[in-house]
Formats: sequence, C-alpha cells, structure tokens
Amino acid sequence: MPSSSFALRVAEAEWEKFCRSQPPPGSHDLMALIKRRALKTEGNLQIFMANLRYFKEALVKLRTPGARAALSGAQAAPLGSGGMSVAFEPIIGRYMHLDLFGRKHRIYLEQAGDGVPLLCLHTAGSDGRQYRADERCADYVAAPRHRL
Repeated sequence: MPSSSFALRVAEAEWEKFCRSQPPPGSHDLMALIKRRALKTEGNLQIFMANLRYFKEALVKLRTPGARAALSGAQAAPLGSGGMSVAFEPIIGRYMHLDLFGRKHRIYLEQAGDGVPLLCLHTAGSDGRQYRADERCADYVAAPRHRL
C-alpha cells in the first residue's frame, strides 16, 4: 500500500458532482465539500492547507470535457477543440550568478521583450506575478523598444 502525507477521500457520487461543468452548491469547492463533511481529510493537513490554492486550481481543471473523458476512460478531446489548449508566454525565467563586490549571489529573473532593458523590482513580501497582471507591463513587453 503506498504511503502518503495526507489524503482526501470523497464518495464517487460526490466526486461526480464536483467534476460537473456546473457543480451544484456545496459541491463547487473543496472547502464546501469539507464543510458538508462530504470530503474527509486525513494525515498531515499542514501540507494540504499550505498548498490549498494549488489543489483547488488543479482539481477544478477536472471540469473540462477532455479531463472528464480521460477520467472515464473515453478518448480525450483533440488539442485545441476546447478540451485542452497550450500557450507559451513570452517570458523566460532563469537564475543568474552574480559576483558583486566579492560576494556571490544567485538571483532569479524573468525576461520578456527586446530593446532597452527596464528593471522591475518587487519587495520581499511580493513576487514577479504582480507585473504579469499589470497591463502597463504587458504594454512594455509588447513594445519592441523595451526588454522587461
């Protein structure tokens, strides 16, 4: 039997409701299932709660037609037919090793666009996602005169 740090257990009928494209009230969210006691949580819940947003977003993906078909054993929808699609953002992320005044630093950076470099810094309490949602930054990336 495989070991795990935590487990989420739900009856098949409840799982079917959750996976519908329009789930009924009380079956639309993991926390709603827990509140109704339809979803049982076991084990180290700190891992689950620390990554709750990931689990919610990942499981909601099961509501797409292609994912439901794959779960039922049917043939999944072809790429681009509404079942699933893939698109790459023009952003490239990588680590830079910088030796500054004799101290070595490893810095993660993301680049997009061409032209004059434009440096965007965030505070320690934030991260680079704040710039992706900002339309002004998207305009800079789209403009060939800047490299974000």
